[in-house]
Amino acid sequence: AGIRVPMEAIKMRLQASVTTNTRSAASELWRHGAGKVSRLFVPQTLCHDLPYSITQWMLYEHLRPVLLSKAKSIVDSASEEGKDNSRMRWWMGKAATSATGASSGLITGIVTVPLDVVKTRVVVQSHVDGKVPGFFATGSEMVRKEGIKCLARGGSWRILWITSNSACFFPVFEVVKESLGLDSSWR
Repeated sequence: AGIRVPMEAIKMRLQASVTTNTRSAASELWRHGAGKVSRLFVPQTLCHDLPYSITQWMLYEHLRPVLLSKAKSIVDSASEEGKDNSRMRWWMGKAATSATGASSGLITGIVTVPLDVVKTRVVVQSHVDGKVPGFFATGSEMVRKEGIKCLARGGSWRILWITSNSACFFPVFEVVKESLGLDSSWR
């Protein structure tokens, strides 16, 4: 979180048009003290990242065996007797892993959009008035003033990004695991 938070603070300042470019955002972060910013925003980041990571990995680990089993049955039913189907099995395994990653990303994105919206508001608001508001207090105030729908702002883009990112990340993750000899799934 100590490395990610300053990068996230720069990204959000750019997204909220608080600064005009990366250099000015980084300079501003340095002026305010990157350590201070990290210390202040780590709790907000953890309120977002822990539920996100826990949800996504649990879904991925639960869904992957189910989709791999489906892929294995497709390969087995399409295979000719005595023919080597290891290449088809490998590709179908990666397709199932990609579908699993996309599914876990989609569900996780939907569940965590409100957390991301509140985290972004906390970071932007801290820049405006110089104080870091509490995560839950900010969320409550947003809902009170703007209605529950405000917690879904930007959600469709975030969900699209997470879904496509997860569809690519998890097959690469599994290939790296295989190359390190850490994979115990079917081949």
